[in-house]
Amino acid sequence: MVAEQTKEWSGMVSQQLYEAHQQLKTNIQQQNELLSRLMKEYQESQLKDLESRHDRCDLLPSGVNLAYLAR
Repeated sequence: MVAEQTKEWSGMVSQQLYEAHQQLKTNIQQQNELLSRLMKEYQESQLKDLESRHDRCDLLPSGVNLAYLAR
């Protein structure tokens, strides 16, 4: 009887560890997807900003201090 209870206990602990590991894997995958999406959106935002700055620089007369405008 004690051997059966020990085996059952071990099985329950193993199952709990497995489920916790699977949940952790799922959480990490979801965080990775979220981070990837946020990084792509931020990169797109940066590219738009750079294109906008580039377009503005093309319209400037020569001799304008571009370092001042980059602030």
